[in-house]
Amino acid sequence: MQSGRLSQILVSLGALWMCVILVGWLTGSEELSRIAAHRASTVPSTAIGIAFLFVAMMEFEDGNQRSVLVSRRLTSVALAIAAANLLLSLAGRVDIDHWLFDAVIRPEDRMSPGTALGIIVACATIWLAGAHRTRRLSGAVAIVGLSGLSAIILGNSFVPGAVFGKALLSGMSIFTALALALFFVAHLLKLDSLEPAAPAVSDCD
Repeated sequence: MQSGRLSQILVSLGALWMCVILVGWLTGSEELSRIAAHRASTVPSTAIGIAFLFVAMMEFEDGNQRSVLVSRRLTSVALAIAAANLLLSLAGRVDIDHWLFDAVIRPEDRMSPGTALGIIVACATIWLAGAHRTRRLSGAVAIVGLSGLSAIILGNSFVPGAVFGKALLSGMSIFTALALALFFVAHLLKLDSLEPAAPAVSDCD
């Protein structure tokens, strides 16, 4: 299966997954947002931000200015959500999710600073992929992001406040970590599909 096709399948699944989580919040089915009752959840703003990232990658087509513009606009929205939550968290203020979903969201549920940084890094990979000269840098950033998330997935209990004992990662959900890892894998596959095919070598007499 070609890498571009596989990337499209992964981003479609990722976007659908985030939409299911968001629908869960809207319908009161909180269990769709966390793996267990005592685990951290993927909050609505996280689901929206990551869904936008998946759709932005789905929309991106090399050489198509319109698709690149739409992709960058979606990425900008995801970036704004993550940056706003990060700044509110660092300032000790109420985050976006408790403003909009206070009736259903738990006090400890929030977009963790680590999640916000992960989304910001993901946004950077999409922006860097838009230019040929920075495409390799985009891949390098994606590999760094994927490596970091792999370490978190393997070493984190995903209980609020218990991520390696670091406040930066406190509250990250395993669903969030897996979704971001899926994004970086799909992004690397997308970049691979954008590489020009090597010319066939013909036999010479």
